[in-house]
Amino acid sequence: MYDEILVPTDGSPSSESAIDHALHIARQNDATLHPMYVVDPADMGDLGDEPAELRAQCSEVTQPVLEAAQEAGLEAEQHVLEGTPNERIVEYAGDTSIDLIVMGTRGKNGLSRVLLGSTAERVVRNAPVPVLTIRHGVEGEARVGNETEAA
Repeated sequence: MYDEILVPTDGSPSSESAIDHALHIARQNDATLHPMYVVDPADMGDLGDEPAELRAQCSEVTQPVLEAAQEAGLEAEQHVLEGTPNERIVEYAGDTSIDLIVMGTRGKNGLSRVLLGSTAERVVRNAPVPVLTIRHGVEGEARVGNETEAA
């Protein structure tokens, strides 16, 4: 059902929950995971780091996803991009063979919306593929496919 799963992450608790669900879905479908971190240029001025150093720091956020995928026997391709996060996520999904985006609903920036974080909301509205959003604190494995439970 899903062969390529994009998992945008920023290291927030919400994105950590999304990673757990993405790993479960990937295991069920023998899918390749694409952990992604997007460096927002608007935030770069405050960080004061050199681009290469900043890119290395950002790849540390996606590294645990790579390791978890490898431990599960799954393929994974790490991506660190620069740009507006929601735009780069949607663009990447549209330009590649991504089948599903799994992401948290609230990021690290502390801004909140009524239902979704602004990045997640914009991705849901504009993505060319299905988007599964995960709230922080949602535990347990994701249920995918035709699994049924007795009532």
